[in-house]
Amino acid sequence: MLNTFRPYLSTRTVDYTTIRPVVPLTKSHLNAAVTYSDPEMWAIGLLEEADFVDFFAPNDRRVGLTIPYEYQDAPHQYVPDFLVRLRDGRRSCSRSRARRGALG
Repeated sequence: MLNTFRPYLSTRTVDYTTIRPVVPLTKSHLNAAVTYSDPEMWAIGLLEEADFVDFFAPNDRRVGLTIPYEYQDAPHQYVPDFLVRLRDGRRSCSRSRARRGALG
């Protein structure tokens, strides 16, 4: 369990309007995803086209999945951009945002 105060997260609360670019989704229960960067838009295209991807959901800010970890004795938070279920049943978290000129 990652957060004992909020043990379950849901995309149920993802319902809002935005002025940011959106892309339609077919491999998700959501109808569209807000994009925050070109690499994120590119990643959505890859996830939509990949035969090995069964389903994915953007980790919208309203979902708020974070994975705590420690590095060099300091606490950090990993914030994946996508939650992915592969056709073979495995699950994955991935990040695509550009950070300081490189893909993160």
